[in-house]
Amino acid sequence: MSFRCTTRMTILLALLQINLACQKRRYNSGIKEAMGDLNSPESLGLSENATDWQQIKSQTKGERAQAWSDTWWPHTAKGIADRYVLRKSKKNSENLSGRNILLGNFLEQYRRTVEKNDAKEMALLSPAEKYDYLTAAKPLPVDLSKKLSAHAQKYASSNAEKVLLSLEDKLERLGEYDDTYKALNQEYAREANANAANFRPLLSEGSEINAAVKSYLPVTAHDWGLWLDTFAWAHDEEWAWMGICNGWSPAALREEKPRHAVMVTRGKRKVLLTEGDIRGLLSWVWGWQFPSQTLGAGVRCDANQSRTLVKDKRIIDGRLCEGSGSRVGRCVSANTIYIGADNPFAGIPNRVVRFGFDPANRNTHEATLKAQLGNAYYEAEVKYLSSNQKKTLLIQLTQACRDMNAGLFHAALVDFVARRKTGFVVDADRYTQVWNQPVYAYEMTYLPILRRDGSTAAAGEPVAVGEIKNDPYSAFRSAKASKIVQVRTKVIYAAENGPFVTYGSDGKKEIHEEMLVDYTIEIDKDEKIVGGEWGLLPETPSVKPLRASNSVAPVAPDFIWNYPDKSTPTDGLINYKTLKQIHDCSIRKPATGSFDLSPYVTEPIAYAECVLPE
Repeated sequence: MSFRCTTRMTILLALLQINLACQKRRYNSGIKEAMGDLNSPESLGLSENATDWQQIKSQTKGERAQAWSDTWWPHTAKGIADRYVLRKSKKNSENLSGRNILLGNFLEQYRRTVEKNDAKEMALLSPAEKYDYLTAAKPLPVDLSKKLSAHAQKYASSNAEKVLLSLEDKLERLGEYDDTYKALNQEYAREANANAANFRPLLSEGSEINAAVKSYLPVTAHDWGLWLDTFAWAHDEEWAWMGICNGWSPAALREEKPRHAVMVTRGKRKVLLTEGDIRGLLSWVWGWQFPSQTLGAGVRCDANQSRTLVKDKRIIDGRLCEGSGSRVGRCVSANTIYIGADNPFAGIPNRVVRFGFDPANRNTHEATLKAQLGNAYYEAEVKYLSSNQKKTLLIQLTQACRDMNAGLFHAALVDFVARRKTGFVVDADRYTQVWNQPVYAYEMTYLPILRRDGSTAAAGEPVAVGEIKNDPYSAFRSAKASKIVQVRTKVIYAAENGPFVTYGSDGKKEIHEEMLVDYTIEIDKDEKIVGGEWGLLPETPSVKPLRASNSVAPVAPDFIWNYPDKSTPTDGLINYKTLKQIHDCSIRKPATGSFDLSPYVTEPIAYAECVLPE
């Protein structure tokens, strides 16, 4: 696994809660699963004919302009308040350091740097500090500066500072997701829990200072606040994956790639914004000041065990733990459940789940969820509808780890990538951590299907549902499905890389990754795509099945999402119009200047002049 990104309670989830909270999950019948309300062409904003099989079947390859790379600006590095040039070079300047645990020290460094106003040192500030400097209505007041100094002096070289520096080191290494991950994560948890009481006062006082700073350096304070708040509670496991890939992904699809740095002048203020700074600010504004409407399909998987909870070659809907001693991570006397009705965005205790133990009868029990316990487990009051008997039991709901419909995914690739050239965002792995990636290309290969009579249908030839030999998904096909087509698809998306001061013109720092998936498409008698299932049909001639790591379940994405065409971020801490003026200078104005940032950066930085109105 490569290093990636997202937020713990992702912005995407918040958006889907806003836009889809009133919709209940629906199935076409008690046994046949198809596209539901959270997996429909309408929920995703597909074009009117996007599921017309005859119109899209020939579009087996699609590509739009490559989405650009960026880091996920992890919360562990304080987001875009990261002085990444110093941190990555492992060098400090006269007034600035690349690593700071003490907010008071960090802001005192900023104040001294702004007072000195040396161009090179100003260029070493973080993207957040630079934006705040250009747009701030007033400087830090003297009385606040005294508080900053007192905070810095109180905790300088303290045990609390040393522990937090040690934990931050581990989080940075954990963000590489290499072979040391499991052991290092356990080591992080032990050290964090053992020392939490010692470093919490430092964080608490830092949060008080940060609240006062918001009026003067709002973007910087926002991202420092995330670091302070998360470190106060995230002690049981690493959080290096939390960041703003939910902002980078749409920005990389919708904003033109910055071409070079800009020397921004606004009144008497002047500072260099690098390509990396501009990418970070664009990712931030799309991540935190997102458009008002989100379009999506599928729900986030929140079960660590999802890959092993498999029956009939599919991740199950969930389990009812009826045995004594059941707890999170240990389901005693587990019975597989089949969900008939659920609204995954309903708040607890208002969420009610209808289910049964037979896929043909999904409405024999009703569970009212009382408490969320983690890893998709819930404490629930379970009613046996035949007798009205009630019991308080543990229930695990894993349907969200399987609910992205394969047929809809196929239609989305053709519509968004090949036709409309917008692309979309995918969470590429059915796991608890969310990996938002911007999809910009695909390649499809139709696969043959073995019939019951022993003959083989040619690749891409639809086969009647009743003619397929050994279909493990037959009980779950859409009630409207008449024919089946089998596909192997390569999905291509941009990957995280950076941040860098410059990205170069050769494209080597614009990297991508690929996901290979097998699935069947369900087509009705009117030649419309009505559903699909993930995985390869057994005995497919000359094709080896794909396997997800540590699972017998097929490889598949978790969910996909997008914004309506022509959507833009809203205004907030960052003025989007101002940011676009800076961005436009980078992509439309020629680079006429050269900036020396040695010894932190070896090559001169080309920049364009950019004057903003006061």
